[in-house]
Parts: sequence; structure tokens; C-alpha cells
Amino acid sequence: MIKQVLFSLVIVFGLISCEDPVHEEYEMDGEIHDWSDNGNNGDNEDDEDDADVYLPLAVGNWWTMEVNSQGATQTSKITGIDQFDGESYYRLEISDSNGATSESSYHIRKDGDNYIARVLINSAGMVSDPYFVLGLKDNVSMEDSWNEVVEIVYHIDGIDDIIFNTDTTYTVVEMYDSYESNGVTYENVMVLQSHEFTTSSTPPYENYSAESIKNTFYALNIGQIEAYTGTSIAYLVDYHLE
Repeated sequence: MIKQVLFSLVIVFGLISCEDPVHEEYEMDGEIHDWSDNGNNGDNEDDEDDADVYLPLAVGNWWTMEVNSQGATQTSKITGIDQFDGESYYRLEISDSNGATSESSYHIRKDGDNYIARVLINSAGMVSDPYFVLGLKDNVSMEDSWNEVVEIVYHIDGIDDIIFNTDTTYTVVEMYDSYESNGVTYENVMVLQSHEFTTSSTPPYENYSAESIKNTFYALNIGQIEAYTGTSIAYLVDYHLE
């Protein structure tokens, strides 16, 4: 069960990893930002269209990835815009080639160059409080890095809440003028590595700890084209941009 839940944490930005959902402010690059100080979000699609971005956000955009280790495809589609605390977020719905859809809730908005995701996990009988993730940035350079620390609270009927603490460092590890993935050549590709440590001190996971490293490849103005960990790899096989 725990593996299913933790896999859900990386779906969105890897087309998501973790930020604190409780506070109205978040810390980035040593500065405190208020959620109301968003430079670019779902209310301003024209600015998004005019800029070079690693994740194009528009209703109707979709990306289909083939996951080799699972022998299946997974499609992420932007299906609308929802409001949370006065902010506009693009709604991301996820389905697989077997027709299954995720019961979790994924939304994304822009804050300047930063992609902020709102995540609510509903998996294997565990439902989380909503939390926020800064897992991708535009206008980055080689070796740019930032850190995300989050406490995620899960609710399960009949037992006490379970808390996971995740500490993730994101680093730009490669920048390619062109890169071939799954037989297709893409221009201006950035590789973002996420190094994540997850722990818990609450039963029944009081001794739980895990470490994972993931490399995600983003092509400018297209989105994610490839991602791999030590055990699996996924390729972009089809996409549509409005």
C-alpha cells in the first residue's frame, strides 16, 4: 500500500513531488512569499502562450507516457480550471490504458517561473490533507537547485493519522540543445533530478525510511518527454497542445 501512495507523489511533475499545505506563505530561495503574490496563473493564459516554458498550461493539453516496467500507458490531461483560496489552478486528470482513473486530485498554477501544484492523495484507503509542491521552474541554468521539505498527513478510517516527512532536492543536471528520446529528437531539453528522502515516525510506519532518485527530461514548449528511476523508465509517446 505504501508504495502505491508514494508513487502518486511524483505523477504530476514527473508530469509531483512537497510543500506545506497549512500555511498561507511558503519559503523559496531564502525568501518568504505569499500565495497571493503569484506572477502568472490560470487567469492569464496569454502570457503563458508568449513565453518559452517547460510545461505548457492550457485547457485541452494532454501527454501520454509509456511506462516500460508496467507495460501500459498513462495520460495526463488538463481538463479545466478550479479555484482554491482565491487562486486559479489548472485541473490535471490522470488515466491509464486500462481505463482506470486516479481518485486523487492534482492541480497546477504558475507563480512567475515556478510551477506550484496542489495535491490531494486518495489511494489505497489513505486520504491526505491537500499540500503544495514546487517541483519545476522555467528559466533555469545548469546546476540550479532548490529544496522542498513537507509534512504530509494521511487519514485512514479506524486508526490515528499517519504522517510522512519528505525532503527533496531538485537539481538541473543536464541541458541539451537537442536530445533523442524513444526515436524522436527534441530541441532544448532540460534534465531535472529529484533526490528524495521520506521518513515516518507514526504507526504502523514508525520505522519507515526510503530514498529515491528520479531524472525527468523536459523539452521546451512541449513538456515531459522522459523520466527514469533505478527500476523504471517512461517515454512520451503522444501529446496534444492547444
